[in-house]
Amino acid sequence: MLSSNKLNYIEGVQKHAKRVATTTIVLSVIVLTILIIIHTIINHRKLADIIYNPFFSVIVLILSFFFFILYRGKQRALKLQKLIEQMSEEEFLFLLQIQSSLSFHYKYAPTFVLCCEQLYLFTPFKIKNIDPKKAEKVRWHYARGGSLLVEIQSPETTKFEVYNSVYPYFTSLIEMYNPNADIEKYE
Repeated sequence: MLSSNKLNYIEGVQKHAKRVATTTIVLSVIVLTILIIIHTIINHRKLADIIYNPFFSVIVLILSFFFFILYRGKQRALKLQKLIEQMSEEEFLFLLQIQSSLSFHYKYAPTFVLCCEQLYLFTPFKIKNIDPKKAEKVRWHYARGGSLLVEIQSPETTKFEVYNSVYPYFTSLIEMYNPNADIEKYE
């Protein structure tokens, strides 16, 4: 049985996933409507002629991109929910500490999670599993939007984006599991 805090967090993750899906759908409808209207006005065509036009393939590509975003958001939310269900109470409390340093929009979309002493990194295209005991080197670079691009060298190199307010939590986590790791501090 899950604790009420975990259930509340999972509910927040599900609500966040619904907001992302709704926003993506609304944006896709707006963008596609604007493109279709502009195309029909500029080319003086009827709406039925669009299907036989190369412009239609552009619309299909844009729709595919939006569906990909929806799919990734759903997969991410499901994986995060499963990880939360498997977390120990200490790991979940650590997640709540991280959550407290994030703004409203990112509280339910962490970039990394500790579960069963494994580190899960949520990169844009996949969820990567790393053993924090094997992390040898951690470096960061400024990225856009007030975040940092973090590079971790364990047996292989992994890059992912993390918010600058969360980076100290990340480094403390790596130091806890591997005190000998070479970690670049952010100040």
